[in-house]
Amino acid sequence: YICGFLTDLSPQFDDDFQFKQLQQHLQDLKKSNLQTFKLKTGKINSFSSALFVDIHDDQNSLSNIKKILSYSTQEIAPTQYCPHITLGLYKAEFPSQQILEEIEMTEQQQFEITIDQLHFGFYKANDLQGKLFNLEYYSLNSNTKKVSLEQNPCCN
Repeated sequence: YICGFLTDLSPQFDDDFQFKQLQQHLQDLKKSNLQTFKLKTGKINSFSSALFVDIHDDQNSLSNIKKILSYSTQEIAPTQYCPHITLGLYKAEFPSQQILEEIEMTEQQQFEITIDQLHFGFYKANDLQGKLFNLEYYSLNSNTKKVSLEQNPCCN
């Protein structure tokens, strides 16, 4: 769920996201009483800028989480959601046929992942391909816990 750019100031732009909105998300999650759930990996695939692994959500858990988070804020994201794990960004332009052929020749394995935490993260928008920071996480089946940060996390 993409919330926008984290700010500790009053919103100035449509995609500004305040700490109080994050706290509302955490309250909404707590009220929902979400439980751990399982996801399955699919096959390797490709966006125009990155390789990824498809994620299958047979229980619609991710859609449910997106719905809960939408109670208090509107998501800043494309309308079509593709659950995935990014494997890496391309360092140059490659013909898509070449990429698809490489994917076809790669041995692939599927496995199941148990999800027991939801992480709320951010990145510094000015750092291209920069580090993703944890701000807080919500442990399914228990209360919210704060993740310690190296420095003041705010802002983009």
